[in-house]
Amino acid sequence: MELSPSKIWPEPAKITRAEVRRFARYVAGYGLSLCSMHSLTYARPDLSLFESRESREALVKYVCRLMQIAEICSIPHLVFGSARARTIGNRNKEECFRIMVDTFGRIAQYGSRHGTHVLIEPLSRQETDCITNADEAMELVSQVSHPHCALHIDLKSSFAEKEDLERVWTNYIQYIRHCHVANPGLLPPGPDCPFHNIASTAIRKAGYAGYISLEIAPVDDPAVLRKALRFVRCCYIRDRREGENDEHR
Repeated sequence: MELSPSKIWPEPAKITRAEVRRFARYVAGYGLSLCSMHSLTYARPDLSLFESRESREALVKYVCRLMQIAEICSIPHLVFGSARARTIGNRNKEECFRIMVDTFGRIAQYGSRHGTHVLIEPLSRQETDCITNADEAMELVSQVSHPHCALHIDLKSSFAEKEDLERVWTNYIQYIRHCHVANPGLLPPGPDCPFHNIASTAIRKAGYAGYISLEIAPVDDPAVLRKALRFVRCCYIRDRREGENDEHR
């Protein structure tokens, strides 16, 4: 299961270690583990990479605080999407890129002391004007050049940008640590989206063995969620579970 921290705590940075430990025990009590953290700055729309040095420093401090929470919950990956926080607008793109290299280098260094990785998430041009495809994200990861800075793939964004999924997964597999799957519009993944078969083939061919998580809009009907889970298991990870019968899928 993934953790969106502001869904649990209105202001994640202000909670105590004891509160985090209680939450971690609560999750473990259901036999679940937390594979990643995302929607990192949802509770702090004031934070920005490029608006000012003060805002950037506050962003770094905030993400590092989330890494402390991740360490307590044994969460290995923080997915940095935060489309609003990385808006370039009219700013110089080369200067913004240099700022990102420095900023994520510092965050990765902090993460190395807390057992967490920061993952750069490409988002489509419908969502942001900064890092809109896997090639741009990989260029940033390469420039940061730290083992605790890696790549996240959001498949709905890959679909929107019409990326060559086989090339992306073949070329960047050693850097991809996590993957989100959904239909366009954050709808539950299903066979009505023809790109899932292309994506699953590319992912299997590349030998990816990490998590594939549903990142979707809220679903009120549990049957809809179960159907989406069955689809993802069948389409993306069935070959990893050859020994299981359908009753347990």
